[in-house]
Amino acid sequence: MEHFKKFLIRLQTFNIRVLTRKPHNVGNPEMRYYDLTHENPVMTLSFRNEMKELSEMAVTDLLNLTPSQTQYQLQRLDSIRNRFRQFWKNYYKLPAPLDEQESRQFFFGLNLEDLFIVEGLELDGYNINCPQCFIDDVCDSVRHREEYLNDIQKAVGQIISPEKESPLPDSSAGNVNGAPIIKEHIFPQLFAILKDYFSQEEQGNLQILLQSGKLETSQLTFNGNGNQLADAFKQLYEANLIVGCTKASLEHWLLQYFAYRDKDKIKRFTGKYLNDIISSDTRNCQSPILDIKKNRESGQFEVLPTQRTKRNNKKY
Repeated sequence: MEHFKKFLIRLQTFNIRVLTRKPHNVGNPEMRYYDLTHENPVMTLSFRNEMKELSEMAVTDLLNLTPSQTQYQLQRLDSIRNRFRQFWKNYYKLPAPLDEQESRQFFFGLNLEDLFIVEGLELDGYNINCPQCFIDDVCDSVRHREEYLNDIQKAVGQIISPEKESPLPDSSAGNVNGAPIIKEHIFPQLFAILKDYFSQEEQGNLQILLQSGKLETSQLTFNGNGNQLADAFKQLYEANLIVGCTKASLEHWLLQYFAYRDKDKIKRFTGKYLNDIISSDTRNCQSPILDIKKNRESGQFEVLPTQRTKRNNKKY
């Protein structure tokens, strides 16, 4: 079980660096800032390869156990998943930072050191900058760690109980990381774009679903191409404007709550269809309904309708 233990420890360990940047103007002091680029799988291939290797060896360790022992060990991952979930709750409740001082306060408000093993963090180093790119790297690293955690459970589950394995997680089992959480500041923009793709009778339920992540009534029907809705949420996920979920649980959420209209017929999504768009990049949306751009003044991302949407948006 040595490899499995190493995987668990690495999954929870963040090795933060403190780097120094020379001043632009002579006489100004050097700037010290936190950096996690080396543990952002989007930016650094070596970290991604390290985690893949550790997860493969961890799977081998688990498969050498009896099924009951394996299930017991997999339960240890649940506590780590809860820590990831708490991270996103901390992230979501904090106001978006507008300057370097607020970025520093924002990062320490995440309480990363209370949830995980954090190396290199200087708790009294309030003169060290926490730029927005550093916070983005932390978020990307957390999201990918969640995916590594879910991948190992899925890989082992397919082998020890293949007859029970489904293409997407079962919502009754906790829906992986739970429903996606939409960042508060972009909610009005997103709802304004999406609502016109639903009937007036369904717009109220759409608002409830986007705000709470769940709905008691039947599925909502998106009056457009199915890949447009899937692409919209993929863009939001990749811009870190929805948190608290993995791509797999986002796919399941869409599968659970949405259908789409194909000509005069209402169709349900399939797991493979959503996976091809959101996770596998094998289907590209040719007519996206929204764009995501950063506001130069506030530094925040904004959700905007595409030009095509502005011209040809239909009412149902």
